[in-house]
Amino acid sequence: MYNPIVNRENGIVFTWGESCPFSRYYKAKFELDGIEYPTVAHCLSVAKLNIYHLGDLSSAELVDILEQERELEAIGSTRILGIYDILNAPSGFAAEKLVKRLPSFKMDRWLNQLPELLTKANTSKFEHHPEILELLSSFKGFEFAESEQYCFDTGIGMKSNHPDSKYPWLWRGENLHGKCLQKLALEYSLNISST
Repeated sequence: MYNPIVNRENGIVFTWGESCPFSRYYKAKFELDGIEYPTVAHCLSVAKLNIYHLGDLSSAELVDILEQERELEAIGSTRILGIYDILNAPSGFAAEKLVKRLPSFKMDRWLNQLPELLTKANTSKFEHHPEILELLSSFKGFEFAESEQYCFDTGIGMKSNHPDSKYPWLWRGENLHGKCLQKLALEYSLNISST
């Protein structure tokens, strides 16, 4: 695990990629609502599949579908893209790529649920990995930025080395993942100091 890119002058922690512990793509298994996810990106990909194509099913229904898909996979049955495929994608990037092949016709519902999904997934990840939580808490008071140049909902819409990246008012994206991390860093640091 390496420490994230930190711009101390501007108080910004940049997250991105498979080697940054705060990133959606960092491999840190966690369980949420009965399903084990390799990364936060896998969790968001399953949620997107659910919202776009499965009818916004409950957690229990998703677990049932996953079990059925595992049984079909075990006997070599042909089936459409499902939860099993996403969870077995070799990386968070690969999981997202699978879901991007599907039409996204409920984008407003996805964007409305995304902040809560990010909070739930990251909370579970940090609770399963106290060493990452401790590192996150050490950046209380910093602004977090997911420095993905092509992502305008979870990220800032630019790389960390872009000249405008040190100025939050110039970011092109919503930075929902960064805002989630900033909130959790504050909450966890307050919990640590009150115990």
